[in-house]
Amino acid sequence: MGKALGGESRPAAEPGGRANLRDVAQRAGVAVSTVSRVLSGHPDVSRATRDRVMAVVDELGYRPNVLGQMLRRGATRTVGFAIGDISNPLFAQIALGAEAVLGERGYSLLLSNSMGEPERELHNLRMLEQRRVDGLLLSVTTERDPKLLAALEGFDGPMVAIDREIRLTTGIGSVCSDHRTGISGAVRALHAAGHRHIALVAGLATLRPGRERIEAATGTAESLGVRCTVRSTAGFTALAPEGLLDLLKGPDAPTAFIAGNNQMLGSVLGAMEAAGTPDVSLVTCDEVPLLRFFRPRIAIVRRDPYRLGQESARMLVDCLEGGGTLKDLRLPTSFDPGDSIHPVA
Repeated sequence: MGKALGGESRPAAEPGGRANLRDVAQRAGVAVSTVSRVLSGHPDVSRATRDRVMAVVDELGYRPNVLGQMLRRGATRTVGFAIGDISNPLFAQIALGAEAVLGERGYSLLLSNSMGEPERELHNLRMLEQRRVDGLLLSVTTERDPKLLAALEGFDGPMVAIDREIRLTTGIGSVCSDHRTGISGAVRALHAAGHRHIALVAGLATLRPGRERIEAATGTAESLGVRCTVRSTAGFTALAPEGLLDLLKGPDAPTAFIAGNNQMLGSVLGAMEAAGTPDVSLVTCDEVPLLRFFRPRIAIVRRDPYRLGQESARMLVDCLEGGGTLKDLRLPTSFDPGDSIHPVA
C-alpha cells in the first residue's frame, strides 16, 4: 500500500503508476461491478455512490482502457481508410468529410497512404486488418489487381469504395461522382462556343474517374461532330508540360483543353505557357482553393469531395450498426462555365 497526502492508505496503481478499476473500487469502498456501472452510466446506482466513485476516479486519474473494452466486445470503433495520395487536395477533403461523420458517431479514422504504389497499398490493407478496424473506406490505386482483390475478399467487415468500381463476391458499397454529367456539359459549352477540336488530359481509363471522363468526353464530342484527342496518365504522375506541346503545334491544334483533374491542370497550364498560346480555352475538373485567384476565372466541372467522404462514412457506420445496407450511391457533378472559354470565329 502507498500513502496518500495526509498519511492515509491508498491502493497501489498498476505497474507504471496507472490506476486500475480495482484501485478505484477499493478506494471508494464499493465493488468493482459498481464502479463499472457508474462508468457505463447505468441508472441503478445511487447519486451518493456515483459522486463518491467519480471523485475517486478524478483523484486517482483513472482512465478506462477503451481499446481493451472494445476488443472484448468484438469491435474497436475504428474505420480504416486506404487512400492513394493524401497530398491531393481532393483526397484531403474526402478524408475530412469522412472523419466529421465518424467522429459524430463515436468512431476513429485510421488513414493509410500508398502514394500510388500497389504493393504499398496491399501492405497498408494488411496493416489495417491487423489493427482490427471494423470497416474499410477505399479510394485505392487500382481496381483490378488480383492480390488487392483477394485481400479485400478476406476482410471480415463492411467496405465502401469511394469513386472506385471494385467487384467482390462478398459485396461492397460505393459512393461515386457522376462524372459524365459535368464533362458532357463542358464539351457542349465548348461546342456552343465554336470549338471543333478539344483535348482531354485525363487519368487512366483503368480507374473509374478517368474512365468516365474519357467516355463522356469522347461520346459527347462524337455526337456533336467534335474531334476529341485524349492524353492519359496515372493521376500520381501528371504529364510533364513538354508531353503536351505537340498538341499545341500545327494547323489542327486543339482550341480547347479539359484538364481531367487538379493534378493535370498544372501540366496543361505549363504547356500553354511554353507554347505561347494563352488564348486556348480551358476547363478543369475539381475545384482547389487556388483556383479562386485565377483570372480569367477558369471553367470548372464541380463536385463535392467533402460530401463524398460524409456519405461514404455514413453508409459504412449505418451498416456496422445494423441500420443500413451497402449500396451504390451516385453524387452529382455540375459545370460552371467561368470566363476561360473563348469563342472561336
